[in-house]
Amino acid sequence: MEKENTQPGVMLYFEIMPALMLLKDKQRLAVYDAIMRYGQYGEEPDLKGEAAICWGFIQSALDRDRERYERVVEARRKGGEARGKQISQEAEERRRLASMS
Repeated sequence: MEKENTQPGVMLYFEIMPALMLLKDKQRLAVYDAIMRYGQYGEEPDLKGEAAICWGFIQSALDRDRERYERVVEARRKGGEARGKQISQEAEERRRLASMS
């Protein structure tokens, strides 16, 4: 298995429902399982027929969402680092001023 994803889950969009409803129950379950395994572990599914056709547009949505999630996490990490540095500098300045009095 691949490394587990840091995302807490995946988004399922209503726009995929009409295509999935055309699948037989076994195929639809295979697609739902593929979504979860791909989302959590990055495992590429081995789907056949209509399920494979559905997977093409579902995978691109999952990839797009993962990339967006990673950008948000990175931006927040950088923002937290900047704020932490600012707080440290402010604390150092307060200590310096306190030692002068």
